[in-house]
Amino acid sequence: MTLKYLDSFRDAEFVAKSGRRPCNSVDPEIFFPAGGHDRASRTAYARSMCGKCPALRQCATEALRLGINYGVVATVDLGDGNSSRQSFEARRTLRAIANGKGAASKANNQ
Repeated sequence: MTLKYLDSFRDAEFVAKSGRRPCNSVDPEIFFPAGGHDRASRTAYARSMCGKCPALRQCATEALRLGINYGVVATVDLGDGNSSRQSFEARRTLRAIANGKGAASKANNQ
């Protein structure tokens, strides 16, 4: 699923709409941190990269379309896919960003 999601960002139409994205310059695995002692710092780093992105809404929309259920997407930590409660709350936030209603989305569009 990770590769399918990341491959969608290589689509010419998506790239044209999204412009220059900060995530292009880092290892994609940053956005899918595994458990361990450094997960919190890796998650914070990924979220900060997303917060600078001009394609925040498109990213959230694409993640929802593909059913991504883990990792960091559009500033949202979806967790590791094992917690249904965390996943529900995170997906609700992701939907708000995709619709232009999330705090991260509003800050990014100013």
